[in-house]
Amino acid sequence: MEVSSHGLTVDRVYGCDFSVAIFTNLTQDHLGFHKTMDNYLKAKLLLFSEYLSKSLSPKAIINHDDPSYEQFINVCPSNAQVYTYGLSKKNLNSFVASDIQHSLNGTSYTITLPSGETRRVHLNIHGEFNVYNSLACIATCLTTYSHILTLDETIKSLESFQCVKGRFEFIIRHQPFSVVVDFAHTPDALKQVINSGRQILLESAENGRLIVVFGSIGGEYRPSRPLFGRIAHENADIVIITSENPCQENPQTIIDDILSGIQQKPDNDCLYVEADRKKAIHLAMDLARNKNDLIIITGKGHEMIQTFANYTIPFNEKEIIEDKYEKMMQENVLSM
Repeated sequence: MEVSSHGLTVDRVYGCDFSVAIFTNLTQDHLGFHKTMDNYLKAKLLLFSEYLSKSLSPKAIINHDDPSYEQFINVCPSNAQVYTYGLSKKNLNSFVASDIQHSLNGTSYTITLPSGETRRVHLNIHGEFNVYNSLACIATCLTTYSHILTLDETIKSLESFQCVKGRFEFIIRHQPFSVVVDFAHTPDALKQVINSGRQILLESAENGRLIVVFGSIGGEYRPSRPLFGRIAHENADIVIITSENPCQENPQTIIDDILSGIQQKPDNDCLYVEADRKKAIHLAMDLARNKNDLIIITGKGHEMIQTFANYTIPFNEKEIIEDKYEKMMQENVLSM
């Protein structure tokens, strides 16, 4: 069960008893609601300090690579069994991932248990963030359900999982370019998916470029918009800024806010602005058509509409990508 910081703050999970609590990370998010990172942290800590304390045998599974992890450990009930996970060993109860490899087909790594036992894990999903997520799953299963699940059964289940719709979902894979859609709509999430794309390109050794299409939602925490621009510009090869869900705001105002974080003007070389999201997607595919490039389109993922001030329009990114690709095939403009 996912428990949101909103839900904890307004007692939406009041009356729920939790035996196990998992902490994944603390990043800049939901600041329109919480106002400050300190308030956001305090909200997340409630799951461990208040709700977990009601259990007779509480367990805490904590990402020890997050800078705030010690604060979560410190508020755990005194009788809690605390386990951590990450990419390096921090304590005797650590679940650790090493030798991580990325490809168009997925992610693989070696897990080391607190006992020292190791296994190779092959995921059909992508990104370092999913390495962390799978580590948390394995740690939870082995510390809580070891009476019914073995390590091999847990890994086999993870390896059978394909994809969450709209979460680093490949729509086109290496034909000749690849296109991914992802729901990333915070600065940290944008950086995570861009880094995941870069890792795939580096390990494929095909000299492809990373093209990112993104915007920012209207009505959300405005100070984060320049950070979106800086992250994309510093980490992608080609940046295309577009509209996401402008809602009540002027789309160009949002775009200007994003551009304020980039020390460069649009130049039709590596930085483009196209407010029409469909045209922006088409532009990315035209730029990549004869390359081993990877296009990442963020912000909407699984969503099926685009929201403006007084209306919404149907917006299925998967269909838009597939229709454009079919037209490119018919026009014979692809080099396979």
